[in-house]
Amino acid sequence: MGRKLLLIGLYLYALLFSVGRTLRLPNKWSESHWMMDYRFGFIKRGLAGEIFGWFCKKDEFSILILSAVILLLLSVFMIGIAFKETIKRENSFYRILFFLIFFLSQYIVFSAHLIGYLDHVVFLLTLAVIYLIRKNKVLPASLIATFSVFIHEISLFLMLPVSVFALFVFQNARVPFLFKSIFSKEIIRKMTLFLIFPFLAIAFISFFHEHDGTDYAGVVFNYLKGLPFIPEKVAQSVTSGYTQSFSLSFQEQHEYFIQRVFISKATIFYGIPMLFYYG
Repeated sequence: MGRKLLLIGLYLYALLFSVGRTLRLPNKWSESHWMMDYRFGFIKRGLAGEIFGWFCKKDEFSILILSAVILLLLSVFMIGIAFKETIKRENSFYRILFFLIFFLSQYIVFSAHLIGYLDHVVFLLTLAVIYLIRKNKVLPASLIATFSVFIHEISLFLMLPVSVFALFVFQNARVPFLFKSIFSKEIIRKMTLFLIFPFLAIAFISFFHEHDGTDYAGVVFNYLKGLPFIPEKVAQSVTSGYTQSFSLSFQEQHEYFIQRVFISKATIFYGIPMLFYYG
């Protein structure tokens, strides 16, 4: 019992140390995301703000409370997962070291710094999806992933690859891994079932914004600009992000894709701990 308490204390200390370095109030960019909803019609990333508006008055204080609760939930789940996985292998020094590295990593530091961002909601939903995949409930996992796409289309890059990897891992958990098993009928069936709805959602959002997305850019900008706590520059930037089509965004950003994914600092900060763990 004493060892378990010491372990929880160690993980909690590492987590609090990292969070305490950069924790702040939600910035204007993140606040503006929660103020967006479907009041002017369908819009990408509008689902989170729409649901938020059902239950709370949409103001700075409510956004602060919601953002703090989301970050707290994410932290609690991470501590719980780390503790559970460590207890499974009580003598695994490398597993304890991995989780300590993780809690001291730039991911935790930036998670606190980016409090209020919709990415945190995507991370929480990703945990739920992986849990369902582990329980062999692929269809419910797919529906949650689809829901996440309407929260933020970045789910395509943050959630889906990790979830597909989890599907491979849990499908072959009891047998030695073989490359050809990736193409087994069971894996292909589950992967298709999991991916079809999220990709249909991405296709729908992309099609909509290619044809109708920019039609209400001025309305969205005036709405955000009219909020007393959203500066005009932020309103302009967020309006562009919410109404700009995927094809135009890709044309503007594609030359930086390889650098940001494979040659960025994030590759070092996140990639090395992942390789350490799975190695």
